[in-house]
Amino acid sequence: MAVLLAVTVMSVMVVAVSALVRSGISSQRVETKILATRYALLSGLEGAEALILSTPPEERVFLDATAETINVGNGVQLNVSIRDAAGLADINRSDLALIEALLAENLDPAAAEDIAGRIASLREQAAAGKDQGTGTTAADGPVQKVSNGPKAPVVFQAVEQLLAMTEPEAAQPLAAYLTVYNPTGLLNPLAAPEEVLAAVPGMTGADLRLIKGVRKSRAWEADMGFKSLLERLKPFLAVAPPSIFVIEVEVQDGQGLIRQSNVGAMIQLNVDGPQPFRTLWISEL
Repeated sequence: MAVLLAVTVMSVMVVAVSALVRSGISSQRVETKILATRYALLSGLEGAEALILSTPPEERVFLDATAETINVGNGVQLNVSIRDAAGLADINRSDLALIEALLAENLDPAAAEDIAGRIASLREQAAAGKDQGTGTTAADGPVQKVSNGPKAPVVFQAVEQLLAMTEPEAAQPLAAYLTVYNPTGLLNPLAAPEEVLAAVPGMTGADLRLIKGVRKSRAWEADMGFKSLLERLKPFLAVAPPSIFVIEVEVQDGQGLIRQSNVGAMIQLNVDGPQPFRTLWISEL
């Protein structure tokens, strides 16, 4: 009986140890895959920066998040998209009529009007130098300054603060159209999503077709119709050399990587600094 008991105990111990070893090996493989994916995504961000630098300055105004596949070696393929941050509406700087129109595309008109009113109130209080706590700073205190744009009291530190005011199902589509990093708050129509352009007060179907044609011809400076459009909608639109870019990187293919893993970042062109770019924001890898 004692021998049988000892054999049983030893058998159980062997099975338990084997299970622990297999579990450890499996966890190590997962960790290795996660780490490899992380470095692949970081390589993608650096590849995106290289693409920006290789794009002639006059062509950067057309960076509109069109996806491009890059190979970073060892069969690793990544989808990279780059957008001029001025292609997105800035919840701190853009005209409130534009913000309200974008909200109305995803919320009922009453809710959009209410949120726009709250934003207006927060902007007024921030400009008056009243500290409102979450996301609001005094006018003579810390301010958010990006690129060469005007200083503005920070009403929102992140888009998520505004999205928290909306209905949950509206948050995801709105997040793709808003930012806090547009240097002037004016939209670059050559880089903006069509949904954002359609929300610009006074924008017509003919205007949208004109913008689409200019994007294709790449001759915006010589197009008098486009220049007239910029003048007519100058409270909302402007074309200026980009300084801040939105980058999205996604794993398309690669052995030992987690496919469809992605990372987003906001980077600023830093021509006068020791490095060509500085990172303003990056999503968790």
